[in-house]
Amino acid sequence: MLSAQRALLGFITPNVRSISGALDDQSITLRYIIDGEIDEDTREELMCASTLVMADIRPDEYHLRLEEEFVRLDVPATLRGEMLPLQFFERFEPRPPVE
Repeated sequence: MLSAQRALLGFITPNVRSISGALDDQSITLRYIIDGEIDEDTREELMCASTLVMADIRPDEYHLRLEEEFVRLDVPATLRGEMLPLQFFERFEPRPPVE
């Protein structure tokens, strides 16, 4: 968790809603949930962060492959049920007032 959070420093763009992950014996999955269109600049920034996460894990030693998921989920859609078990980042989003 700490490695992923450190790797993400400086790479989270304003349109990133959440970043979560999952780890098993064969792979590490990073899921980036984006508000709005996923442009090439955003994708490249987040792929750099993924590379740093994998460098800390030493995938050659543990024989892990990286899987990246870039998911568009625009506000006000809820993040509930969309994130993987390991949650690295979630953007603050004010809830609408209750009437």
